[in-house]
Amino acid sequence: MVETLGNTLKKLRKANNLTQIQIADYLNVELSEIEKIENDKGTLKSSSLNKVSALYGCSEEDILNGKSSPNFTIKSNQVDLNTLA
Repeated sequence: MVETLGNTLKKLRKANNLTQIQIADYLNVELSEIEKIENDKGTLKSSSLNKVSALYGCSEEDILNGKSSPNFTIKSNQVDLNTLA
């Protein structure tokens, strides 16, 4: 069974010990938007998808295809982790 986009994003976030608030701040969106996306009631903008894929060091296709490997972890050289604290 293929993972939904929302479930994939939730798994990636939790695997990296991040909160929805941290992701919302990083993407510069409202918390409610992240909640909707993770519950498959909203969509992720392409600019946000690009930032999320860079954050986890995976491709946009990996996220869209439901891949949430534990190896997709925050890449400290690509992202200012202070923005996620």
